[in-house]
Amino acid sequence: MQQKYTRGRGEEYKKRRRRAKHLHKRKKRSYEEQQLREIASSYTQKETRNFYNQVNGGRKEFKPRTTACRSKNGQLLNDKDEIVQRWAEYFRELLNSSVQTRPLSVPVPEALLKNQETDESLYPTIEDIKRAIQSIKNNKSPGMDDIQGELIKYAGTGFEKEFHHLVLQIWNNEKMPDDWNTSVICPLHKKGDILDCNNYRGISLLNTGYKVFANMLFNKLKPYVESSLGEYQCGFRPNRSTVDQIFSLRQILEKTFEYNVNTHHLFVDFKAAYDNVHRSFLYQAMMEIGIPTKLVRLTEMTLRNSQSVVRVQTNVSEPFRTNDGLRQGDALSCLLFNIALDKCIRDSKIETKGTIYHKSVQILGYADDLDVIGRSLPAMESAYLALEKSAAEAGLQVNMAKTKYLKASKDQQILLQGVNIGNNTFARVNDFVYLGSLVTDNNDVSSEISRRIMAANKCYFGLLRYLRSKLLSRSIKLLLYKTLLRPILTYGSECRVLSKKDENSLLVFERKILRRIFGAVMENERWRTRYNHELYQMYDEPNVIKTIKIGRLRWAGHVLRMDEARVPKRLLEGRPEGRRSRGRPKLRWLDGVEQDIKILGITSWRRKASNRSDWRALLDQAKAHPRL
Repeated sequence: MQQKYTRGRGEEYKKRRRRAKHLHKRKKRSYEEQQLREIASSYTQKETRNFYNQVNGGRKEFKPRTTACRSKNGQLLNDKDEIVQRWAEYFRELLNSSVQTRPLSVPVPEALLKNQETDESLYPTIEDIKRAIQSIKNNKSPGMDDIQGELIKYAGTGFEKEFHHLVLQIWNNEKMPDDWNTSVICPLHKKGDILDCNNYRGISLLNTGYKVFANMLFNKLKPYVESSLGEYQCGFRPNRSTVDQIFSLRQILEKTFEYNVNTHHLFVDFKAAYDNVHRSFLYQAMMEIGIPTKLVRLTEMTLRNSQSVVRVQTNVSEPFRTNDGLRQGDALSCLLFNIALDKCIRDSKIETKGTIYHKSVQILGYADDLDVIGRSLPAMESAYLALEKSAAEAGLQVNMAKTKYLKASKDQQILLQGVNIGNNTFARVNDFVYLGSLVTDNNDVSSEISRRIMAANKCYFGLLRYLRSKLLSRSIKLLLYKTLLRPILTYGSECRVLSKKDENSLLVFERKILRRIFGAVMENERWRTRYNHELYQMYDEPNVIKTIKIGRLRWAGHVLRMDEARVPKRLLEGRPEGRRSRGRPKLRWLDGVEQDIKILGITSWRRKASNRSDWRALLDQAKAHPRL
C-alpha cells in the first residue's frame, strides 16, 4: 500500500536508493575484476582458447537467444511449438527457393547410371580413413548423433578399422546411413529486429561420422578439381587466399592508371549462391571435367535424401527435404560450388587465360565473389550477359541491389548514376569493398588506410577496459594488440605501397595504443606522457610499418616463386600497352619493394627470393634493421 509522502520518508527513500546504487556498482566492479582475474589466469596457464573466449565475451555485444518470433503475417508467437514450426517454415522456403520457381530437379544424367565401372585405385584404404579422421576439427558442435569429433579422432585403430568397413559398404552399395542425411539448423541473429526471421542466418550441424566420409570423398575429388579450375578462381584452393585477388586487382588498377588505360569493373553478387545450385547441373559439370562416375554417384548420394531440422534452444522441428543447393557446413560444398561456377564461366565462353593487359575481358573470383573487368563498357557488358545466362542455368541469380559498377579512369568528368546492362540498371560507385579491402576508381590507397585505422579504432574501444585495467599485465595487453588490433591495421597491407603520410598515420595510431598500455611516467614529481623513443624501447619489437614492409617483402618472394601461369605473377611482370602522362608517376608497389631491398643491401634479390628458406632467413634478419 502506497504511503503518504513526507519529508522524512523522502529522505529515507533517497538514502536507500543511494545505498542500492552503491551496492550495484560494487557488485559490478567485483564481477568485472573476477573476469579480469580469470583472463590473467588463462594467459598464465597458456589456455589460449579460454583466454580469447573470455576476452571476446567481454568486448562483444550480447546476442539474444531466440525465444520468440513473428509469423508471416507479423503476429507475435510465444508458444514453443508454433515458434519451431515458424522457423522450419522459414528455412524450408529459404533452402528450396529455387525449386519453387522451376520444376523439380532434373533426373540424374543417364551417363551416371550407365557407367558402373570403378577404378580400383579409387577404393578407400585404411590410410584414407585415418587422414579423413585427423582432418576433423576440434571444439566443433556435433549434429544429431551428439558425437564429438575428438571422440573419433582419439578412438584408436580398432575404431578406424570398423569405420573403414562401414565406408566400404557405403562405397559398394552407394547408400549411406539415414541419420547422415539430416542436418541441424541453428538460427543466429545478424542485426535488426530480433523477432523477424529474415534477420537471422542459419548454421548447419552435421553428424560427425558423415564429416569423416565427406573428408575422404573430398580428398578423392580434389586432384580432379584442381587440375581443371581456371586461374581466375582463388576461393578454397590450396596456396591461395584473398590476398591473391586483392593484389591482382590493385596491380590492374595501378598499371592501367599509370598507362592511361580505362577499365570497367562489375562486382557481381549472387543471391544465396550455395543454396540455389541446381544439382543436375552440378553432376553434369563434374562429368565434363573428367571426374570418375563413381565419385559423381557418391556425391549425388550425399545430396539425394538431404533433409534438415531446426533447433530452437531445446526444441527440434520436424524434418523437411532440401531438393536443391549444397549442404551448408559440408566439406564438399565449397569444392562443388567451384565446379558449378567454373562450368558457368566455360559455358559463357569468357576466356580466363591471360590478363586484361592484352585482352578485352578478365575475371577475378574468390568463391562466389566475382569481379568482371573489361577494357571497354561494351566488352564488360557482353561478358556479364553471357555469365548471367549461364549462371541462371545453374540456378544462380544475380543480386541486382548488391552488384555494383566501378569505372577506373583518370577522366572523371562524366559521372553516370548507373549503367544499363540488358534489362537491369546497376549503380555506379566511386569505391567498393572487395574481399575486405577498399578499392577506388583512382587507386587511392590512403582511403583504405583511413578505413583500416577506423576499424582498428573501433576494436580499440572494445578492448579499452582491458587496456586500462591494472589487473592485467603489460604482456597480456601487448598480446591483445598484436593478435586483435594489429591484424586489422595490416590486413591486405602486402598489396599496398605507403606514402609518408600513410606511414605517419599508422604510427600515430600504434603509439596511441602503446601509450595506453605503458601509461605515463613520473618525472620531477609530475606525470608526463612517454616520448616516442621511450615507447619503442619498451615495446622492443618491430613497429607496424616495419611489420608491413617485411610482410610486403615476404609476399614479393611468394609471387616470384609462383608458376608462370598464375595471375598475380603475370600481372606483376606485365604491363598494358599505353602511354604514361607527363610528370612524376605515382609510387608503384614494386618501387616500394625495391626501395626496401636497397635499404637492406640485398643484391640479386629476385634470385634469392626463388629459394623460400633463404628468403625467410633474410627477412628474419631484416626485423632488426634500424632503417627499415
